Order: sequence, then C-alpha cells, then structure tokens
Amino acid sequence: MGRTSFTDFWRWFTSPFQWIQGVGQRHQARFFTELSLGMIVFGLLFLLIQAMVAPPPPWHATQVRLMLGALVINLFLYLFSSTRHQNLAAGAAIALASAVPFLVAWPLSQPYQVAALYFLVLPVVFSSIFYRSLVAIAVASANMAGVLALAWLLPGALRAQVLTGPLLFLALSVPFVLVAARYYRHMELYHVRQIEGHEAHLRRAVADTRSRLKEQTILRRASTIVSTTLELEEVLRLIAEQMGFAMDASSVRLYPLQPGPTGDAPPADYFSDRATPAERTVPADAATLEPLLAEAAGLLETQEVLTLAREQSGLTDLQRAYLQHHDLAVAMVLPIRLDGTLIALAIIGDSRPRRDFSREDLGLGLSLAQLAAVAIRNARLYRQAQQEIAERKQAESQLRKVASELEQQTRMLDTVFASTPDHYYVLDRSGHFLYVNPPVLRFLRRQAEEVLGKSWRDLGFPAAACEVFERQMAQALAQETAIAGELQYDFRDRAYWVESIFIPVQGEQGTAQTVVAAMRDISERKRSEELLRQAHKMESLGIMASGIAHDFNNLLAAVLGQNSLALMKLSQEEPARAHVEKANRAAEQAARLTQQMLAYSGRGSFSLSVLDLNGLIRQHSSTFQAALPPQAKLEMDLAPDLPPIHADATQIQQLLMNLILNAGEAIGQEHGRVAVRTRTVALQAGELPHPLYAGENLAPGQYVRLTVEDDGCGMDAETLTRIFDPFFTTKFTGRGLGLAVVLGIVQGHQAGIQVHSEVGVGTTFHIYFTVADEIPGYLRSFLDPEDHRGDT
Repeated sequence: MGRTSFTDFWRWFTSPFQWIQGVGQRHQARFFTELSLGMIVFGLLFLLIQAMVAPPPPWHATQVRLMLGALVINLFLYLFSSTRHQNLAAGAAIALASAVPFLVAWPLSQPYQVAALYFLVLPVVFSSIFYRSLVAIAVASANMAGVLALAWLLPGALRAQVLTGPLLFLALSVPFVLVAARYYRHMELYHVRQIEGHEAHLRRAVADTRSRLKEQTILRRASTIVSTTLELEEVLRLIAEQMGFAMDASSVRLYPLQPGPTGDAPPADYFSDRATPAERTVPADAATLEPLLAEAAGLLETQEVLTLAREQSGLTDLQRAYLQHHDLAVAMVLPIRLDGTLIALAIIGDSRPRRDFSREDLGLGLSLAQLAAVAIRNARLYRQAQQEIAERKQAESQLRKVASELEQQTRMLDTVFASTPDHYYVLDRSGHFLYVNPPVLRFLRRQAEEVLGKSWRDLGFPAAACEVFERQMAQALAQETAIAGELQYDFRDRAYWVESIFIPVQGEQGTAQTVVAAMRDISERKRSEELLRQAHKMESLGIMASGIAHDFNNLLAAVLGQNSLALMKLSQEEPARAHVEKANRAAEQAARLTQQMLAYSGRGSFSLSVLDLNGLIRQHSSTFQAALPPQAKLEMDLAPDLPPIHADATQIQQLLMNLILNAGEAIGQEHGRVAVRTRTVALQAGELPHPLYAGENLAPGQYVRLTVEDDGCGMDAETLTRIFDPFFTTKFTGRGLGLAVVLGIVQGHQAGIQVHSEVGVGTTFHIYFTVADEIPGYLRSFLDPEDHRGDT
C-alpha cells in the first residue's frame, strides 16, 4: 500500500515534467527556440521597466560586461538550438550560460536579482529537459548563488531511467529553493534596513519635536513671566533672566539704546550661579560700553545675530576687550527690534570655554528677542498710558478745580443776579437772548425756555422801546464800547423809566460776538425826583405862605384889636358901627385864610387828640352833603371797629370838606356820587401804595385809610402832577383850590396821600393815618398833656 502510494505520488509529481518532455519531443528544437527567445525578450523588457520605475544603482563595469556576456551566450544558445549538433556541444554551452546570470545579477538590488534568476536561467533549465543531458548542481556561497550544469553523453535508456527523474528534480527544485531562501533573506535584510532608516528618521523627528516643544515651553514660560508686570525696569530684568534660563548662559546683559522707546530705563542684567566675579562687573565707564554698542548695532544692520568667541579670529579690539573684561569664553549679541527699529541689545555670555551656540540656540535667542520687543512695547505703552493717565488726572483735577471755582462763581453771580432788582441780558449779534437773570423772568412772567432764543419784539415790548434797544446794541457792536442811555416806555399798563447800558464782549476772533445788557428800573427814582422837586417847591411856597400868614396875623391882630375897641365905644345906634362890624368880619375871614395858609405850610397849630374818624364823618355828614351840588349824592361806607387815630379834628374836618368840595366841582352839573370810606389796612415792606404824594417815609404797620372817591370828569396825567400846587386853577371845573391845604394837613399829621385819577372815570384820594396805639413818638409832642396822661 505504501509502495503503491509512493509510486502514485511520484507519478503525480513528475507528470508536469513528463508533459513538458513530451512537448519537447514532439516539437523538438522549434519549441525550445521560441521559448528561449521569448524568455530573453521578456527578461529584457522586465529589466527596462524596472529601470524606468525604480532606476538601478550604478553598475560596475565588470557587471555590465557579464550581463552582456549572458545575453550573448543565450543568443548563441538560440542559434545553436536551430541546428542539430551533438548534445555534448549544446550541454557545454548551456552549462557555461547557466552560471553567468547569477554572477551578474546578485550584487544588484532585489528586483533585478529576481529578473536575472527567472528570466535568464529558465531557458537553461528548460534546455536540459529537451536534451536530457544536463546534470544541474546547485552552487551557493556568501556572495553568490547559481547552478552548475554538466552535460555528458549517456545511453538513452540509462538516461531515461536513471538520471532523468532525480537529476531533473534536483536541477529544478534545489537551485530554486536556495535562490528563494537567499531572496527572502535579503528581503528581510532590506526591510530591516528600511526599518532602521525609518527609525533614524523618527529619531530625528522626535528630536526636532522635542527641541521645538522645549523652545515653545521656554517661550511660553518666558511670556507668562514677563507679562506679570508692565513696569519697564522690571520687564527688562525679567527678559534678561528668562534669556539666561533659556540659553543656559552664565550672564545676560540687556542694554536699552538711547534715544529710544525705552526712555530712560537703566540696563538690566542676569547672572547664574556659575557666573564668575568678572562676569558680574560692569564696564569701567561709558566710554568703553557706548562704542561697543554702537559697533554692534552697526554690524547687526546686516547680520541677524552676532556671535563672539575668545579664540575667534577677526574680533575687533572693543569686542575682545569686552570678552576679556567679563571673562567670557563666548558671547552672542541679539538685536531687539520694534517695528524695524533697533531699540535694545542683549549680550548673552558664558564663561565655559567649550561652550558653543548651536542653530537651535540662535533660533531660540531670536524668538526671545521678538518676545522681548513685544514686552518692551507693552511696557512702553503702559508707561505712556500711565503718564497720560497722570496728566489726564492732573488735568481733570485742574478742570474740577476750575469747574468748582467756576460753579462757585456762577452760583455767586446767580445769587447776585437773582437778588438784584436790575435786569441782565446776554444777547447774540442778532439780538436774541442767550441768558436772562431771574428778575427778568419775574418781570416777563415767563419761564427761561420761553425767553431764551427770543428778542424784545418777540416778547411784546413796545416798538419804540425795541428800536431804542436795537440802536444802542448796534452802536455798542460797531464802536466796541459800552453805550448807556435812559428810556421811558409803557409795558402791561404801566409806565417805566429804565436806565440801560450795552457792553460788547469780544470772542475768540477778536470781534464782539455777544452783548451784555443791564437795565435798571428808575421809575421810582424819577418819581421821587419829581416828588422832591414838588416838595421843594411846596416847601418854598409854604415858607413864603407861612411868612405872609404870620405878617397878616400880626396886622389882622392889630386890625381886630382896633375894631374891638371901636365897637366898644360905639353904641348900637351909631351909623358907623355897621361899617366897623363889616370890617371886623372881613378881618376875621382874612385870619381864617391866614390859618389855611399856615395849614398848607404845615406850620399851623395842631391840637392832636385820639379821634374817632367814623364819628367825625357821621357828625358832619349833613354839612358835607350840603357842600355838594343837588344832583350829587354822598355815600358813606365806614368800616366797623375802626381803630382811633391821633389827629386834629378841625384839620381833619377841613381836609374832608376840601376833598368833598373838590369832588363836587369834578361832578359839576352832571349826576354823580361821592363816596367816603374808611378801612383798616396792614402795609408790609415793599407793599406801600404808589404813587404817594406825601408820606414817602411811611413805615410798615397798621393804618387807617380814609378814601374819598367821585365819578366825575377825572384828570389827565399832566394835571395830576400839579393838583397840589397852590393857586393852580384852570378855566374848567374839577380843580379844587383847597387841595394844597389838604396836602399841608396830611404833611402836618405825618400821614400819606395817594391819588388815582382817570379822565372820564373819576378820581380817588387815599389818606393813610397811623393807628392811635402805634402813633410814632415824633407826633406825641403835639398831644396835650391830658391826652398824654390818658394814654399812659
């Protein structure tokens, strides 16, 4: 069973070779020729394609010659196979050709070895099948592998039975097994070399990554540390310190260049623990350092970094002196530039003699220099910001101070302008209000927003007054000087006298752009001046009347005395007695007229007493009614509980009679009425009735007001100013001659009188008497002793 199995296996195993052998026997040389030629052509094409895809390494001249020899031998084999020479000659040729491809192809790379084995050796192997005269022996060594083919002449039966099978198996299997093993060994070596190459590349990449990571870590740490402060001196110190740490240097010196954005910052330095004492020293004077920095700055205009070494040739005297002075073996000068301008130099030194700066050190140094430039710029901006903030704070403080002072002055001026009765305006060139003080607003009865931006015409001032104001303002702007004037105008049913001044205010261009106008109401002053003139006139007339009255009294006293004596001597039947009596009556009338003149002058004799004014009016009401025309009616409106006054009853009666007679003359022949009223009024400061023709010195307090009012013809303003003039008459009615006496009586009682009259409406007289319990001390001298005692 086992033998049968082995025989079957052997038959199965050798069946492909037997098939090939049969094909060869049938087709003989033609098959071999075509197969050999095809293998040669295909092998050459494969080598050409491989050269195009992956060019081979340079070949040695010997290898080229051997390769060409192999092609020639194979070509000879091709030509020899077309003839039918003896097998020995063919075997020898095949044996010679079989070893050549291995000698040529083995030193090449793996693809070319495979091509040489399969496409140059296969023809030799197949030729052994056809000629059955090949003994193939596998040959292998450390540097080559091949097949040694031997051919000899044996009887056909022996060859077929003994040699053909085993030798053919060995010829086909063993060489290819050895070649495959050799191939896979070298493939393994090839992959090992590739892995080793990848590992080296990875090691270099890891080293580069670690270097970059280290640089980034150093830069990040330096950036974090430097950014902890914005003070320029501290920033420079931290930059020097971080450069020393990063470069593993023994000393770092950072020199700001002057002038520059670093300002007056001093140099910064850093020294490690291994720094020598000489490294820690500074140059003796600026004469040594400044030329070195200037020289280095000039060199760095064309160089990226400046490196110095003690053994280096070509050093300048300044560079060599610097290295020797600080005991430095090597030094690297880094430029610190900001926006292309060199602002500082960093000198990184090391005292170790074998120390050298690598490309990585140079790159790291430049990166640190860029970081330093950014940090210096930030510190400079911070310093500038601090200076600007300080200046702004100082300016703000000054502005606040000025604003406070201005506000205080404004409040003070507002207080002054608000408390003064004068009117102040600020106007632009077109005459529109830019500012008005509170009295103006009270005068106009408007709010500020209703006034600002308006003109006098917009606010309803009379046209004549507006023309005067505008003319004065135009003169002030044209002449650039103050213009003053006075003006009378009516506003809201009241006459005003104003004193004005317009002052131009120069602007930034040197020309007047605004005008300040101040106006003062002088109506009361004008009225007072008029009253003063009236008082002076009345006083002069009173003095004259008083003198005349005294002289007349003296003369009349003599006349009356003589008349009395004459009447005493004359009997009732004497005809002359009647004439003497007439002369006596005339003298008595003249005496009464003299008393009226003394009353007008205020120098008459007064008998002051506590007087019930209502009672006096009621007592003489019939007399008053009789003094009026028949068509005039007397009305009395007397306030109950009217307080008493201190007055002369005779003088008050005369005052009432004169006012009622004046009212009756004003009514004339028309129907009318005359009203007599009494009231108690309280006068406050600033609320005294105006105009007062007498009694300007009335003090605030309680007063009894006597009013005589008629609805007669009334008086115009001109006539009203002269009603108290003595002997003032007109040819028409309504002008009582007794009003001068009325004024004298009022003045004698230190009372006040107010008159209001309107043509066609009537006239009203108000007389103000001091209440008896508030009578001033100066009137008590007129009271008789009994009244004084009664009061106390």
